[in-house]
Amino acid sequence: MMFNPKLTALSAAILFSTLSACGGGGGGNDDNDNPPAPRQQLTALPAFLQGNEANCSFVESGNDVSLEAYSGNLNNVTGLTCNGVTLSDLNEISLLTALETLNLEDAGLTNVNELLNNSTLSELDLSGNPLTDLATIASLLNLTALDLDNTGLSDLTLLQSLTALQQLNLADNDISNVTALGNLMALTSLDLSGNSITELTSLGALTNLQTLDVSGNNSLACADINNLDNTLGGAVEITVPSDCTTALYLDNTSDASQTLDLSMQAIAFDRLVIGDIQGRDDIVLFQSGNDLRVTANTSAGEKQITFSNWFSDEAYQLGEFEIGSEGVSRFDDLRAAVGLGLALTDQDDTYSGSNGNDIIYGLDGNDIIAGERGADVIVGGSGSDILSGHKITIDDDSSVTRSVSYDSDQDTIVFNLGDGNDIIYEYEVTLSNRALLQFGTGIAPADITLYRNGLDLVFQINAEDSVTVFEWFKAGQYRIGQIQFGNNDPIAATEWVNAQPLSSNDITVTGTDASESLIGSTDDDIIYGLDGSDIITGGEGNDILSGYRIIVGEDNSVTRYPSYDNDQDTFVFNPGDGNDIIYEYEVTLSNRALLQFGAGIAPAGITLYRNGLDLVFQINAEDSVTVFDWFDADQYRIGQIQFGNDDPIAATEWVNAQPVSLQASGILEGDNDANVLTGTGGNDIIYGLDGVDIITGGEGNDILSGYRITVGEDNSVTRYPSYDNDQDTFVFNLGDDNDIIYEYEVSLSNRALLQFGAGITPIGVTATQVGEDLVLTVSASDSVRVKDWFNSANYRLGQIQFDGLPAQDATTFVATLLNPPD
Repeated sequence: MMFNPKLTALSAAILFSTLSACGGGGGGNDDNDNPPAPRQQLTALPAFLQGNEANCSFVESGNDVSLEAYSGNLNNVTGLTCNGVTLSDLNEISLLTALETLNLEDAGLTNVNELLNNSTLSELDLSGNPLTDLATIASLLNLTALDLDNTGLSDLTLLQSLTALQQLNLADNDISNVTALGNLMALTSLDLSGNSITELTSLGALTNLQTLDVSGNNSLACADINNLDNTLGGAVEITVPSDCTTALYLDNTSDASQTLDLSMQAIAFDRLVIGDIQGRDDIVLFQSGNDLRVTANTSAGEKQITFSNWFSDEAYQLGEFEIGSEGVSRFDDLRAAVGLGLALTDQDDTYSGSNGNDIIYGLDGNDIIAGERGADVIVGGSGSDILSGHKITIDDDSSVTRSVSYDSDQDTIVFNLGDGNDIIYEYEVTLSNRALLQFGTGIAPADITLYRNGLDLVFQINAEDSVTVFEWFKAGQYRIGQIQFGNNDPIAATEWVNAQPLSSNDITVTGTDASESLIGSTDDDIIYGLDGSDIITGGEGNDILSGYRIIVGEDNSVTRYPSYDNDQDTFVFNPGDGNDIIYEYEVTLSNRALLQFGAGIAPAGITLYRNGLDLVFQINAEDSVTVFDWFDADQYRIGQIQFGNDDPIAATEWVNAQPVSLQASGILEGDNDANVLTGTGGNDIIYGLDGVDIITGGEGNDILSGYRITVGEDNSVTRYPSYDNDQDTFVFNLGDDNDIIYEYEVSLSNRALLQFGAGITPIGVTATQVGEDLVLTVSASDSVRVKDWFNSANYRLGQIQFDGLPAQDATTFVATLLNPPD
């Protein structure tokens, strides 16, 4: 930075600083016994200002005051400035007894003798005045800022008394010797530009100096400037003559590699001239630690120069880069144009790039690299790295917050063999600006296995290397835009991924709104497909599958979020695929999922079980498919079933034609169609809802009904008759223990049929009334109890049938048992 103190300290803001008014005037005699006369309010302008009122102004109490029609008190004036005024003298300026700042630039003054009594002055600007006498100025010992720019000075001897000076401008004079300035120890800013100075030794004593301008002193030895800089500890910002600035050259004649520490050079290099190149595309900027390496691709090969400590302080930097016909650039401009390659360390680094085009090498370690804005190239290197072309923030809980950049540049993420397990965080709304994932030599498409991990997409290259794109399956803006293998052309990332099979490792696999093929692993997976016609294969393991979004809680409860799309999904189940559960929700029958059984699974090999509201397709002891809530509502059912290469068939019709039993003691509920419901060896509760149902309790003490019932914790039963027009059948065989039937039917022809199996004959049955119930005893351990038979005819059975005999009226048969004929 160049210091150009035209004594800016004497600018209006400083010149008109607020100061307390000092006393003045008084008159009187030399008799000390008499008190001074009261201080007079002086309002008449000093003589040298009269006639110049329009071009001058005062400062009183920190405020600018016009001199036209002035009516203030001269004792309160702390500042005076005149612009464009030619003065012959400063007559009566002594009337301004509190004056602190005075600006009389280019006023034509040759001396300022009248200032002798203005000892309160602290800032004085007399630049541009042809001064011939400095004696009065030398007596103003309170001065802290003095501007004598372009005043014709050659001798500075009288100024050595001004030891309070902090800012001094002596530019554009005839000064050759500055020895007198060595006594001004308080100086912080000194401008000696445009003089004829030959040596600077005396300035070595100015230990408070911060800026020094000696430009335009062509007789000054560059070595003397360097020596002064060393004497002052390198702490002073020095602007040097043009002869002391030297260009460095990097071209085909340069050494292949050179290193330079600009802070240690006697000559102040001001620019780097890069020649013998086509343009900026032949330049590579690379940062290593605090060093900058500049490489030029010349006709003689790569030539490079390294600037030590470039990034540690501006003092170690060049001002300009000159690039052939492309002209001169500042470093920041050049970096924005060609990018800055940065090598981090082998440790765990955290680095954010610039707004330009950065090239960042993570090297070893688990790095966190954010490219920020610009078209960045990021090479994570070995280790488990977190990479993003945008701004990211790592929160206290190690979660990552992304910030979309909204720039129009595509970043490139480079991954090579041996780079470990990296995670990419992308956030780009515009598809063409989404990042390019570039796989290095040795990584081919066939080497990659795609896995779904929650919302993330994993590119698994081998056992040690992988790339995870965070939240790929959450939204398009989180995906990369392109993939490139080696030197092949980039390809659209989403299209390529959708064409590949997806696997998972005991994890949640989420599809997208496109039609996809989702494949699980050998573990217990959760796979759901969102919109689109998805083909979902759980594979081995006990998988949870759905064509729409589901969330599985820690207690294994499942929350469904139906998509209501118009696409039919397909669930594929093969022998050895374990025990899968399907969650379906589709109002439209034609859109309900297809369950496709693979080769080796035939209809005859499937046993249907009811487990609560679920339907279980049991293939063998190890394999099953459960359709969750099949018996709760139609929309939870699959739409079709397919065996091998046979044509798909309607799922509900096929299921209704098969016997359905319970797997264990439990509640088995039918639906509004005709069901065949069979219990187990336990104590079951089975009811059939609407339709002509065939209900077999089997072994155990079962509770049976042709309509919905609920059984309370105290075994009380609440009935919900359906009032349909269908006759249900209850089947009871020897060994079926003690069952209870709940019937309610107003119409006699619709009341249920009790069908006794082989070995049970009419003469082997006895009837007993227990309260309002009828108990038909078949053997010592087997019986059927019809609840509330004697309460109302509506609770009775309609018919009873024995094996090999026609059905008979139940009421008549029971009456005969209770009142046998003589």
